[in-house]
Amino acid sequence: MRGTVNRHLGHVALLVVASAAVALAQPGVTMGPARAAEAVALVQPAKVSPMHYGTFPVLNGSPSDFVAALKAKGLFDRYQPLQLHETLEL
Repeated sequence: MRGTVNRHLGHVALLVVASAAVALAQPGVTMGPARAAEAVALVQPAKVSPMHYGTFPVLNGSPSDFVAALKAKGLFDRYQPLQLHETLEL
């Protein structure tokens, strides 16, 4: 199934994924790090950057959790962390 979505989207230069782990009353409201890494595997972007981590107490995932999930899937080479107000040349 890896890269399935990419065949429909074509080249994706940058995927920004919500990678925060969430323990809410409604499971599945957002992705955790493992599901975010699965999205990267499906879309196959050139680069990926996490977002929405640590912004609220229930969003307790971290970039390091996401990095571990990417490494487990052999996708770490796509990781592109961005700082606030940082730009990325695509």
